[in-house]
Amino acid sequence: AGVKLERARDLFEQALEGCPAESAAELYRQYALFELDHGLARHAMKVFDRACAAVPPAHRADLYRIYIDRCAEVYGVTSTRDVYERAIEALPDEGARSFCLEFAQLEAKLGEVDRARALFTHAAQMYDPKSQERTWQEWQEFEVEHGTEDSFRDMLRIKRAVKAQFAAVGAGGAGGAESSGAQAGRAAGGEAQEGYIPSADFRGVHRGHVFKLGPYGLGYYVDSTAARYQDISMPAVRPAAAPVGGGQEGAAAADDEDRADAGGNQVENDELTDIQQRQGPDAVF
Repeated sequence: AGVKLERARDLFEQALEGCPAESAAELYRQYALFELDHGLARHAMKVFDRACAAVPPAHRADLYRIYIDRCAEVYGVTSTRDVYERAIEALPDEGARSFCLEFAQLEAKLGEVDRARALFTHAAQMYDPKSQERTWQEWQEFEVEHGTEDSFRDMLRIKRAVKAQFAAVGAGGAGGAESSGAQAGRAAGGEAQEGYIPSADFRGVHRGHVFKLGPYGLGYYVDSTAARYQDISMPAVRPAAAPVGGGQEGAAAADDEDRADAGGNQVENDELTDIQQRQGPDAVF
């Protein structure tokens, strides 16, 4: 049996040597499943690793899906964390966002509130609130269950910023650069810090970062789920001067805005109070 197993493995390796990358996905899949069928899970995981790195991006999502399923079956769901993180890093936004959302839901089920919130924040920035409201609703329900009033407000701010960004892209984005520069005075943050880039508005997904209101103010903060796999150093965006006419009136207006969702619907005070009573741990950022 051992000789036949080695012979079959040699045949797979020989076939992969001469196989174009565009046609290798199915061969890698069969190779990995062959290893699993013979009780060699560690070998199978190595084959999946090789496959996801070798095949073109168009075929990676399907392989990562099989990889995660088999990894969970053999080693348990917690072992899939590394695979999810690799998938989010390796795939383009169109493929990464579904894995990111699934990963957030998994962490929420495991009781890892901070990790789940960071993943919801990262995933949501890839979903248009106007056309994909259900995704944002899942994050809102998560904050109602596990969050605080501050974390709920952060979610609403990000939702409005992302909706505005998608609207600008849909309009052609011709005036996007001008408007973002003119509105930079709304930034709550100050000087650039390590792991933080000040920005008054959501300006697209920055790999390795999430857009949120954090300890330094509004801007992009390092995303720990991606940081371990990529260089996330970026040039800082210098904040503009503070807007004229702030004060108590401006603060009150901002507070009213935070109580409304992206569609202009008011969030009930009871809901915010309920969130405040369910104090959760500090965010991972």
